[in-house]
Amino acid sequence: LELDPELAEGIEAATPEFASSLKRRFTNVGVSQLIRSHKPALPFKKFDDIYFREQNNQVTLKSIVMQKFPVARLNEIVPNLSEKFVRLSADWYNIVLTGSYETSNISQISLLPVHNVGKIEVVIENVRTTGLAGFTVRGDALATTSFDLDFIASNVTLQVEYMDTDTKAVTFSTLSKRNIDDTILKYIKRDLYWRLQESLRERLDRVLLDFSLVEIFNENLELSEKYRARGAELDDFINKLIDKLLLSIRDQILLGGYSELAIPDFTADFSHKIGLITFWGGFAAEKGFFRNTATIKRTGQFSLASDDELDEVTIFGALGLDELVARYDHWHAKIWNIGPSGNVRASCNSNSIKFKVVGTINDILAMNFTIREYDVKIVQLENIEVKATGLGFALNWLLSHIATWLTGIFKQDIIEILEKTIKDIIETKLPDGVFVNGRYLLLK
Repeated sequence: LELDPELAEGIEAATPEFASSLKRRFTNVGVSQLIRSHKPALPFKKFDDIYFREQNNQVTLKSIVMQKFPVARLNEIVPNLSEKFVRLSADWYNIVLTGSYETSNISQISLLPVHNVGKIEVVIENVRTTGLAGFTVRGDALATTSFDLDFIASNVTLQVEYMDTDTKAVTFSTLSKRNIDDTILKYIKRDLYWRLQESLRERLDRVLLDFSLVEIFNENLELSEKYRARGAELDDFINKLIDKLLLSIRDQILLGGYSELAIPDFTADFSHKIGLITFWGGFAAEKGFFRNTATIKRTGQFSLASDDELDEVTIFGALGLDELVARYDHWHAKIWNIGPSGNVRASCNSNSIKFKVVGTINDILAMNFTIREYDVKIVQLENIEVKATGLGFALNWLLSHIATWLTGIFKQDIIEILEKTIKDIIETKLPDGVFVNGRYLLLK
């Protein structure tokens, strides 16, 4: 990983102009996106409908969309050409989400079968992100690879529409909280942060792809080729180190029988309106599980960022599961004095896991690495497809409810179980190392 002296000198000479140009071009792309943000909302901004429970209340959020394309204000972007990453800080102001909600009190439904429905608008005054974005050489240009970003959302205002029972008029209620986790947005913040990250990726890619190595190194073809070759070696080393760790994790998943994991039984109440009458029913699913954690793999190029003062490196990137499928072997419902039953299967076709390890490289050739800390965080679960047997033509409308419930299970229960399982394996199951003073030593 040592730099060629001539290349090191070339990188040092090129960095000031590259940093200045990077910041200028990133700002210009932001202006272009800001103009575009006033056009109609793009399809990718729609959030999955999601069901959740808060104490005795069951809530469904539907058709949540951003009202404008999210355009960040750049606070800082500092490139490191030798290790191929940028350190950045950015803010988004006044993000507006709109949609609808449905809520009911579980303990009261059997006595008073009523629920509340209406529109909801959320304004998030500020979302800030700080962290790292890795890049690599693609052809003669650069392209974004991986992210290690932390998000903080603050000053959240919810405005909810509901029907006032006394005046029979549509009324609005407003709630303001400083922390997003004190609001119902905590159930969709993962999706929100993912969209903001991907908007940064689009913006950064438009900038990096506009650079060429020849431009960066002032028409010096020899330095450009050295940089390309050294970048490929660095990428190969990082990827092999992560692949080595993942191989041990997959082995332990199979040995321990963790490829298929149980999920909790599930019950929900639902309603269906025909004409002026709303019918209520109950749903229950049991014998649930999801699979296949053994298909975990690296989904792209990992990146490395070193800290000379702490004598440590951070290696970060994205993992994913080739197969992520949930199933309940038995479900049954009760409505109109009939009791359909069957099984239900849901597959998640888009998933991403942020994976980061921080530590010290002890031996490059042996890939001996001391992990001081690590982070496993599922940042995306989307495109969830649900199929259920036993519905029949008359109850096809129930499938949309089941899909919303299963989406909630994916984004709450399955995320929690999957993250915990991977962390437990890293901390207690890997046979190639031992804990020493809180550090995990990954041996050859």
